Amino acid sequence: MKFKSKSLLAVVVAFVAISGSAIAQKQAISLEDLFKKGTFRARSVYGLTSMNDGKHYSAYNSKGQVAKFEYSTGKEVEVLFDPSAVNIADLKSFSGYQLSADETMMLIETDVKSIYRHSYTAVNYVYDIKTKEIKPLSVNGPQMNAAFSPDARMVAFVRDNNIYMVNLATAEESQVTTDGLYNNIINGAADWVYEEEFSLTTGLQWSPDSKKLAFYRFDESRVKMFNMTKYEGNLYPSNYTFKYPKAGEENSVVTIHVYDLDAKTTIKMDAGPEVDQYIARIKWSVNPDKLCMVRLNRLQNKVDILLANASTGSSSVLYTETNKYYIEEVNDAYPTFTPDGKHFIITSEKDGYRHIYLYRMDGGLACQLTSGANEVTELYGYSPLSKMVYYQAYDDSPLCKAVFAKKLDGKQAIKLSTKKGNSYAQFSSNFEYCMIFNSSISEPLTVSLINAKGKEVRVVEDNQKL
Repeated sequence: MKFKSKSLLAVVVAFVAISGSAIAQKQAISLEDLFKKGTFRARSVYGLTSMNDGKHYSAYNSKGQVAKFEYSTGKEVEVLFDPSAVNIADLKSFSGYQLSADETMMLIETDVKSIYRHSYTAVNYVYDIKTKEIKPLSVNGPQMNAAFSPDARMVAFVRDNNIYMVNLATAEESQVTTDGLYNNIINGAADWVYEEEFSLTTGLQWSPDSKKLAFYRFDESRVKMFNMTKYEGNLYPSNYTFKYPKAGEENSVVTIHVYDLDAKTTIKMDAGPEVDQYIARIKWSVNPDKLCMVRLNRLQNKVDILLANASTGSSSVLYTETNKYYIEEVNDAYPTFTPDGKHFIITSEKDGYRHIYLYRMDGGLACQLTSGANEVTELYGYSPLSKMVYYQAYDDSPLCKAVFAKKLDGKQAIKLSTKKGNSYAQFSSNFEYCMIFNSSISEPLTVSLINAKGKEVRVVEDNQKL
């Protein structure tokens, strides 16, 4: 028998070896192997949070501590939080954490209780990494969507459908909204539709200068109720009732508001006269007084990007796109504003394939960055240092995906992933490092760390045993 390739020969030899070994040992593959023991489960890399310098990341270590690691070597540099050193019972099994923008403080989540797919409540603690001081964020009940202000002076959160703030220096808690009511008014969080259909995980957005807080307000008073039986291991099931609009029924009326911390005033943003619509995303532009709102009509075949003056509420349309059928572009990366404040980046299927477009802040098209049949499947972001946009796209076939980088001048793309199959990426904060995750029908998952030049620094996981 002759083989045309070494890879095919290797597959056949491996198959014969595995088959012979299985016959010799007479060992069947069990359901426990597949679903309980994880015998054939590929190892991967999870829970990495890139730090500001782009050279380090935070993650859990083998001791259950939050530690700082070096990208280039994978070595642990410093322990950021050790739950065993804190004399608080709840923190022995904390569920998650987030670092402040300056990486001096940490919010630590405990007692997490799920609501829907993404939403949950938690009891948060504020931890000072330098002084090791820890204290509860609030003693008045669990919180949702807790978020540091960019200057790490404040934390905003939602409780019982209202928004609160805590001044970390004084521990003073203040209430921003007062009209929140279950199954009626939601402030700072998403209703069921937005959470499930738009994957909206929070309804709070701090301005870049920490002086304002933008938030969603959902009026679901006219949405019809839905009853659901919950089977939770008790002798009798319980009934859960919540607002659930079925197709063609009334949705929540959504409005966007901005709270000014100094003036202690709240201003409604102008999202247009239509109320039967979606505001799929809000995000601040580089300008701390300009709030972006992404508006979709009910049919979701027209999208508008609005820019609102956060001080007055007035808005103007920055970009509009229509499609005969459907627009599916809205996500957390839509739009991506360049740090110099001169451009924004979007993906669109306007030429028949999903591609990346660069627009000026006056709404004019600067250039189409990608084109052709290899459509873009994910936009990772833009680096002002390399002046490159990073993305995932088809690799000459919809069955294969690769990771690419491309200059804003639209010249030839650079392929960062080298293996065939499906590749996706996780970048450091400044795009200096990138972890490439790759798998194919012939190889299990591999994870490789590459640098900004595309050179492999180290293999993080090769699943050689599998």
